[in-house]
Amino acid sequence: MSINVKISNLIKRDILCTYCRNKFMIELPKEGIGIKIIKCPFCNRKIQILQNKENITLYTIKKNKDRTWKELLDMCAELGDKICWDYVTALRGPDFVSDDDSVKYVFTCPLRGKVKYPLILDVNKYESLSLEDFEKAFLEVSNNKEEYGHYIFHIEDIWLYLNPKISRILSDLRLLDLDEDSIKKLAHKYKKYMDEWLENEEIIIK
Repeated sequence: MSINVKISNLIKRDILCTYCRNKFMIELPKEGIGIKIIKCPFCNRKIQILQNKENITLYTIKKNKDRTWKELLDMCAELGDKICWDYVTALRGPDFVSDDDSVKYVFTCPLRGKVKYPLILDVNKYESLSLEDFEKAFLEVSNNKEEYGHYIFHIEDIWLYLNPKISRILSDLRLLDLDEDSIKKLAHKYKKYMDEWLENEEIIIK
C-alpha cells in the first residue's frame, strides 16, 4: 500500500503591518515571489512585500512617483544584485555634453524619484515637461545615436526589469533608423507607459 503525502511549497511567515503595527500570519512560497501586495486583516490597508530566498521586506504602498530614490534603490536591491546595479547605473546623466538638457529630463529624472538634495533634478522635473519636450529629447537621441547610445543602453537595461514596454521603446530608438514622425510617435508611447509606471504602486509592470 502506498501513501501519497502532499508536500507544501508554502511557508508561514509573521507579518507586522507597516501602518497599524498589528502582527498577522500569511503563507508565502518557499522559493520567493518577487513582489506581492497583501491587505492587513486589521486595518485593511495594502502592504507591498518583496521576497527573495533569504528574507522578506515590507513597504508601505506608494505610487512610484512618490518614492524617494533610496526607496527605489532598496526595492531594486531586494530583487537582486543585477537589478540594483542597473538601477544605480541608470541614475547618472548622459556623458555627452549638449546644450539640450531635455534628454536627461525625459530619461533619467523619472528613475530618480523624489530627491531632497538641492539642485538635483528628479521626477518633479519630468512631470513638468510638455509633449514637445519628449519629442525634442527623442529627436536629439536619434540624431546623435553614437553619442547617446551607451547612456540609453543603461536606461534600457533597468526598464527591461521594471517595465519591458519602455525598454523596447528605448531599444527601437537606439537601434532603428526612423523618420521624424515615427520618432515622435515613439516619444508619445514612451510618455504613456512612463506615466503609467509612475502612477503605479508596484515597481514592476509586466
